[in-house]
Amino acid sequence: SLLVMEFHFLSMYSPGLVSGTFIGRNGPQRACWVSCGTFLLATIANLTAQDDRSKVVHILPFAIGLALLGIGWNFGFSASTVWVSQLYQPNKIART
Repeated sequence: SLLVMEFHFLSMYSPGLVSGTFIGRNGPQRACWVSCGTFLLATIANLTAQDDRSKVVHILPFAIGLALLGIGWNFGFSASTVWVSQLYQPNKIART
């Protein structure tokens, strides 16, 4: 459904308002663990969305699963970007 996709899109980018603060306070490693936990919850929600006998996809668990997937993506992408930027040593950066 279009509403589910819109909700997923919002859940991908709106946590950016708080994920930076979370990463600043707790570090990128902890934010990556939060992302992994959110991905696990999203997987469980999406696996429960389909009824194997009738092949019907229930919309509420599917919407919750995609929302959790978007939140996990935001935390994971933001945390990994910060983490990679911390790996570079100032004397190793190319000067132009």
